[in-house]
Order: sequence, then structure tokens, then C-alpha cells
Amino acid sequence: MNEKIIVYVAGPLFSPAERRYLEEVTNQIEDLGFKTYLPHRDAGLAINIKEIGKKLIFKKNLEEINKANMMVVILNGLDVDSGTAFEMGCCFMQRKPIYGLVEDIRIGDVNSDFNLMISYSTKIFQSKKTLFNELQTILKNDSFKNNTDHPLHNEST
Repeated sequence: MNEKIIVYVAGPLFSPAERRYLEEVTNQIEDLGFKTYLPHRDAGLAINIKEIGKKLIFKKNLEEINKANMMVVILNGLDVDSGTAFEMGCCFMQRKPIYGLVEDIRIGDVNSDFNLMISYSTKIFQSKKTLFNELQTILKNDSFKNNTDHPLHNEST
């Protein structure tokens, strides 16, 4: 494949630990051969900046969701971060696949411990290893880049 698959990486970024975790996951995704967009790294943090700066970050993130082929989201925590949920909704409505990673020990059953809007829109993994195995499989599939049909859109209810 000549052109790299673009992965938008989303998740909570309000503490240094959360940002480091996002950066670690993003670096590992890049090491697999993907191109990534990480909002706080690539557009900046909306902290102590004027409203115009926040609006620019918002617009940049939306542009990058549009450019991305897929999304990887960090779902650690008792509830999904509101900004992450918004980003997921934008991605889902474009029929792009969303892959979630949750390594939070408080989450037992990903199908019942998350809001149904999250669990039915996202393929959720409970370890980096299984997520990265899935991503490696995607890289082997040359037709993925042109396939914007979200796998969960096609399931019967």
C-alpha cells in the first residue's frame, strides 16, 4: 500500500498521565506503520488560550476526523470522556470504523459496562496486544483504505 492509513487517536487528555498514555498508544500505532493524528500533540491543548484558539483547535480536530480512515479511542474510566464521545459520533456517522481500548480494571463486561451508544459503535479491546493484533491485520488488507463501510452499520439488529 503506497498511502498510509490515517488513524485519529482520541481519549481523555486532562492530566499528564492521560496524555502520556495517549502518546504511548499513538507511538505504538505509528510503529505498526500507520499515520496518526493525536489532538493535543498535533493541534494543541485548549488550556489558557483565547476563544479564537479553542475554535481553531475544534476546527482542526474536525478536519482531521474527516481525513482519517479510522479511529482508535481510549475508553478508560467509569464513563467515556464527553469530547471523545463527540469525536466517536463524528467518525461513526462517516461510516468509519472505531476501535476502542479499555485497560481499566473497573470495566468487566464491555458490552454492559458502557453506554449502548458506545458499545454498539465501537469494536472494543481489553488489551493493547489484542488491539495491535487487529491493527496489524488491517494493514495486511489492501482494500481497507477505500472501505469506509463501518462493520457495525452492517450488522442485523
